[in-house]
Amino acid sequence: RWDEFHAITFYGGNINSIFMPQMAIDSAATQNVLNLEGVREIKTRPWKDYTYSIDLIIDHEKVNLTISVGQAGDKDNNDYLKSYSLGELNSFMRFSFENAQGFEKIGEYYRIAKSLIAILTKQKNIFFETYLSQRGSDNKFFKTAYCKFADPYDNYSSKKYGNVISVLHIFDYIPKLVDSIVNNECEPLLTLLPEDNRKINQISVTNIQDLCTALEVSYEWDKQHRKKDGLIVELKRKIKDAIKEFTELHPELDPSKQTTISSAFQYLDYTLKERIITLYNENTDSIDAVVSKCSLPKISDTNISSFVNLRNNNSHSGAIEWGENAEIYPALLALVYACLFKHLGITDEKIKLLIQQIF
Repeated sequence: RWDEFHAITFYGGNINSIFMPQMAIDSAATQNVLNLEGVREIKTRPWKDYTYSIDLIIDHEKVNLTISVGQAGDKDNNDYLKSYSLGELNSFMRFSFENAQGFEKIGEYYRIAKSLIAILTKQKNIFFETYLSQRGSDNKFFKTAYCKFADPYDNYSSKKYGNVISVLHIFDYIPKLVDSIVNNECEPLLTLLPEDNRKINQISVTNIQDLCTALEVSYEWDKQHRKKDGLIVELKRKIKDAIKEFTELHPELDPSKQTTISSAFQYLDYTLKERIITLYNENTDSIDAVVSKCSLPKISDTNISSFVNLRNNNSHSGAIEWGENAEIYPALLALVYACLFKHLGITDEKIKLLIQQIF
C-alpha cells in the first residue's frame, strides 16, 4: 500500500553532531594530499564498522533502531556556480518495523526522534531530514516518500560534536530513554531546553517555574527506594489514626467532609527545598563538577531556598527579585539531567562524564 511504510529514517542536521559521519572514512587509506599526477583517493570503511543496531518496543510494536552513516550521490551543485560535488556523508537514525505502519504513525516516530536528539543536544531547536521506506521482495528498503515538518524556530542549534552527548555513549540505554519519551516522562526536561540560539544564556520566570516542576518530577522517580519517604507514609498513617480517634470522640464533626484535611493529605510531602537537597546529595559528584567547571556558587541550603523562593514569590505576589538567586540555575538543570540518567540506570561515574560534556 502506498500509505504504509516499513521504515522511517531521520538523517543529517543535528544528527551529525551526536553521531559523527567522519567515522565512515578510512583515514589511514585516504590520501588528503594530491600526488604528482593529481590523483586523490577517498576511501570509506565497511558499513558494518560504523553501524549500530538495537531493538526497541514502542506502543507494543517491535522496532529496530539502526544508527549509521549514509552516502549521498554526486551531483551538480547549483548553489555554488555549478560546482560539482563528489557527494556527502550524513549520519542517520532509522526505525524499522516487522509490520507495515500507517501514515498516522509518522508524527509519533518523529516526536520520539526529535526528543531523543534534543536531549542529547541540550537544545530543542534542532533539524534533520526525514524519508519513508518500504521493504521490497529482496528484503531491502527502498525510499517511497520524503516528509516535511513545519517548526517555529528562527534558527537551529549549531552545536558541534564536543558540546553534545554522543549517542554511542548512551547506546545501551536508548530503549529505556525511548520508553521515557513515549511515556512523556521527559517532557519536563524538554520544556527547559532553549528554542533559540540567542536565548541560550537567558533565564525567564517561566524557566524558573518549569525547572522547579522538573525537579519535583525527578524526585518521584526514585521515591520508593528512599527510607526518608517511608517516614512520610508513616506520618500519614499516624495522622489518620489521630483523625479516627478524634472522630470517635466528636461524631458531630466529619473532618473529611467539613474540613480541608483531605487536600492537606493529598499534598503532604517534603518541601521542594528539601527534595532538591536530597537530589543534590544523591548526585553530588556530578553537580559539583558542573559547579566547578562553570564557576557557579556552591550548592547550599541557603541558595536552594533563595531559588525556590523565586518561584514562590512569583506565584503568590507576581513579583520577582532576581538578585543572585538564579545563579545556580545551570547546576539545577544539570541535576535534572543527572536524575534522568540515573532513572535510565546509568552509573554515577558515567553520569558525571556525560553531564560535563554538555555543561
